[in-house]
Amino acid sequence: MVFDLHAENECGLVKNSNGKWFPFLVVQVVTAVDALHLEFRAVDNLVACNTSRVLRAFQNARVGSHVSLPFDLDNLFAKML
Repeated sequence: MVFDLHAENECGLVKNSNGKWFPFLVVQVVTAVDALHLEFRAVDNLVACNTSRVLRAFQNARVGSHVSLPFDLDNLFAKML
């Protein structure tokens, strides 16, 4: 969403490119989210990759809800890395 920060009215509202008015705080939040989109996507990708690695290690070690501790966690963690 694109905002014209020079088009602010007396109530503190800012007009966007479609001609709709928004409170300035909304403009700041939308601008921050747009600016951080790539960083959030990178974190999401990293989380997905790590979750996949952990799941694969658990599957290969045949660990499930039926397995009780103590379990060879050192071996399992070594496979995740």
